[in-house]
Amino acid sequence: MSIDARLFNTGVFNSNTYFDEVNSTNKFQVTTISSMAKTFDEITSIDVAFRSMSDGTAIANSYFDEVNLVTNPLPVAITDPPYLVLDTVASYLRNYTQTDLRTPNFNAYNLDGPSSLTQFIQSPYFILDGGGDMYDGGNYTAPWYYSNTDYTGGSTIATTLCINYSNTTSNVLDTNFYYASLGYSNTARPLTVLGARSNTGSPTGFQKAGNSGADGGGSRANGAIYTGNTINGFTVHATYTQSYGTSDPVVCDVFILLGHPNWNSTFDKVRRIEVAGTLVQGGALIAFGANTANVMAITTLVSKTSITQIPVGDIQNLVNTYTTLVGQSLNFF
Repeated sequence: MSIDARLFNTGVFNSNTYFDEVNSTNKFQVTTISSMAKTFDEITSIDVAFRSMSDGTAIANSYFDEVNLVTNPLPVAITDPPYLVLDTVASYLRNYTQTDLRTPNFNAYNLDGPSSLTQFIQSPYFILDGGGDMYDGGNYTAPWYYSNTDYTGGSTIATTLCINYSNTTSNVLDTNFYYASLGYSNTARPLTVLGARSNTGSPTGFQKAGNSGADGGGSRANGAIYTGNTINGFTVHATYTQSYGTSDPVVCDVFILLGHPNWNSTFDKVRRIEVAGTLVQGGALIAFGANTANVMAITTLVSKTSITQIPVGDIQNLVNTYTTLVGQSLNFF
């Protein structure tokens, strides 16, 4: 005989735990009173927590062998390719924009890019000044296009080609480059965007351009943080470029590429572009090649009000934090 069964109470079953059939409902629940035990045998095996995956039918020789899902669910890894999980990751990262995703002594720059030459309206495509002469029009951000046009040495990128930082849900540029921003507001600094391609063999990464407020003064520091290292289960490529050494705030762009076995990621080739001097603030990090697949790109703008550069150790810690938080958002660990 079979009955429809539902679990009403969950916990660790031991030798003093019984199933008790519930009257005419054909449902059962847990009891620890042996005199109430009906229909079902006492569980005499070793203590084992179980979980009920769904309602089902209990029949002869049916057993429970899993653990406590109803009250304490075990997370299941989200293994969809990067372009399908951008919204999930971005939503999770937004919880940390004012804490873990900031480098020490973070400069909360102004979001002051005008979208009109005749009326001052904030534009989510670039920063006009940023406060303290951080830029003379900068932080233009774009994917690396199929055209292979390098904008990093210029003072601008046409806004029709740029990331719109107010797009907080997945959008598409260049046929199949999906991106999602962490937002464009005072609570969304540092400005950060995630992106990925939906196919194999396409360039994946971000590039930036713009005029530096340093106007050629001060110093430029470029460098690689990781070149294919495994960090928290991710294959990581990461670089930075920053201008410092003037009375202007330090401007530091960080570029990250992430791959993971859960995504079946492949890095064919990786290109890092750095600019010299401090007239412009640009750079790029791109995964490309026929076998490149399932790579997530991230770029973020960090800053501090100091003439000394942001320490490389602080940038490395930031990159490590991204691997931790992205992994947590997808239940990778």
